[in-house]
Amino acid sequence: MSSLDRPSNEPPLLNEPAYNPEPPSSIENLEKPQKKPRLNRFWWLIPLVGVVFAIGGISFIRLRDKYSQEITVAEPAPLTVRTVTAERDSIQAWISSEGTVQAVRFKHLAFDVDGDVTYLADRDGRTLRAGDAVRQGELLAQIDDRTLQADINQAEAAVNEAQRQRGVAAANIAQMESQVAAARAQVAQAEAQVAQAQAAQNLAQTELQRYQQLFEQGVISASDLDNRRSTVQDAATQVAVAQAQVAAAQAQVSTAQAQVSSAREQLQATESQIATARARLNQAEVALEGTRLYAPFDGIVAYLNIRENEYYSLQAVSSQLGNYQELLNRVPIVIVDPSQFEVVADLSAGMSDSRSDPLRESRSSR
Repeated sequence: MSSLDRPSNEPPLLNEPAYNPEPPSSIENLEKPQKKPRLNRFWWLIPLVGVVFAIGGISFIRLRDKYSQEITVAEPAPLTVRTVTAERDSIQAWISSEGTVQAVRFKHLAFDVDGDVTYLADRDGRTLRAGDAVRQGELLAQIDDRTLQADINQAEAAVNEAQRQRGVAAANIAQMESQVAAARAQVAQAEAQVAQAQAAQNLAQTELQRYQQLFEQGVISASDLDNRRSTVQDAATQVAVAQAQVAAAQAQVSTAQAQVSSAREQLQATESQIATARARLNQAEVALEGTRLYAPFDGIVAYLNIRENEYYSLQAVSSQLGNYQELLNRVPIVIVDPSQFEVVADLSAGMSDSRSDPLRESRSSR
């Protein structure tokens, strides 16, 4: 329905020009546009005012919360404070790294000679195995020692023979020394006889001189003078015999002394033989000890790489001295003390804020 068909008593609609029954007075009035109502020109202010009110409400709520928080902070509740004394101590920190755990006290047991394993310690009807406990001084394993036992027997026999020869040499020395003493006694006796003969000779010579004077005076006969001459000659003979006996006795002394020296040399030779035989015996005994493995302390068998009736080769172990892990798989027995272990780890300086200098640390635990 247009405004021309609407009754005259109804008001005009919004945004529609009011009906004017009067005709335009002129062409200008027809071409001039009619003005719109004021409400229609400011309709866009309505959403703007709504936005302003919304922003203002939000700002008001925020300011209210802010002031309420400031009021709450302005009146804090009382706090309980605990004080402690400051102390100087090391800075500790947790560090993760890979490391090695090993016993502080352990012992690698290996035979010193090659041979067949003839014995392993018994544990409740079975042979020794890894994980079994052992006592200090307990015999754990042994290899065939018959050859070394024979060497020991031979060395002991050599020692006994050398000692017997030493006894013979000592007896010879004693005998020779007694002969030397007897020869010296004969020398002394012969020297005494020489002195006695010389004295008799001197006396006979003096008597001969006196008898010579008496004969010249005609007091005695020529036969008396001849008798005194014979007495002097006999005395000289006795002196010569006594001197010969002294020389013979001295020769016996020299011979006996030489025999004593020879006996002493023989004794020294037997002493050397005894020392050599004992050295061989000790060597054989040490080699025999190398055929047995004893527990060095109370502990646990960590590794056991031998079995009865197997052949043990010393070279198989010594060839792995540069590879410790392989050595553990070759050495006959390894004993550890389970009461104390050590943790060894390589730590980088940048892995912790602590100022500990050592990059390699170890810690023991029981």
